Amino acid sequence: METNAIIENLPDADYRAIDAVSKSDLDKWVKGPVTRKASQRFFLLGSALHALVLEGGDAYADRYYAAETDFNLSTKVGKTHLANLSSQHPGKEILKPKEYDQLLGMYNSLMVEPEARSIIDSAKRTELSIVSSHEGFDDLASKCRLDLETGMIIGDVKSTHCMNSEDFQLSFIRFGYDIQAAYYQDLYKRATGLELPFTFLCVCSKPPYPSWVTYPTPLQIATGRRHYRLCLEFYKRYKKETDHATESTATSTATA
Repeated sequence: METNAIIENLPDADYRAIDAVSKSDLDKWVKGPVTRKASQRFFLLGSALHALVLEGGDAYADRYYAAETDFNLSTKVGKTHLANLSSQHPGKEILKPKEYDQLLGMYNSLMVEPEARSIIDSAKRTELSIVSSHEGFDDLASKCRLDLETGMIIGDVKSTHCMNSEDFQLSFIRFGYDIQAAYYQDLYKRATGLELPFTFLCVCSKPPYPSWVTYPTPLQIATGRRHYRLCLEFYKRYKKETDHATESTATSTATA
């Protein structure tokens, strides 16, 4: 894929197949793989919210279906019921009735929050897959998936367990949102030449589904930038050593 490529609405599977380093790749490399089984339904809900907010009702309906009756995935009966629904609605993710109610609550809250709604309505492009490189790492392809771009800001729709913006600040430390903001902002600048502020459009996944907009501070961006650049440096060194070891092994095998 060409350097400084920006692709709209690229399917998630195609984005993941791009041979470039993402922020989540760095997370896995530094921390090791994270088991998400306990939160799988939360991530499903977040994906459905993204589709509804960023792509609209038709795009959401193409990929998701709300079940009329509940099912318990810890039981054989529940798993069978989900399997039956999946066969009846091929290619669609199945939401439980409670999850669908959550989705509507989150969507409605986000769309009536004045600043969040203004940003969403002002979006010129959504679901942008960016492939470029960070300054000083020209030989290392990097990628990110940006939710929206207005021409004035770039942003990310974030579903969270936090109830307000003050609690959300703790997530910057816990989940590395400062790193995400800096990584995305810098990669966008490298691809476009534009330095735009980064923002999180946040909505709580618990009733009454409060929503708000959070702009990372300059200090948070600077801290995130230092972190991801250090990780990239170590990643680049590790990859070089691994590639060298692989080449040496291949040479030894060929000459044996």
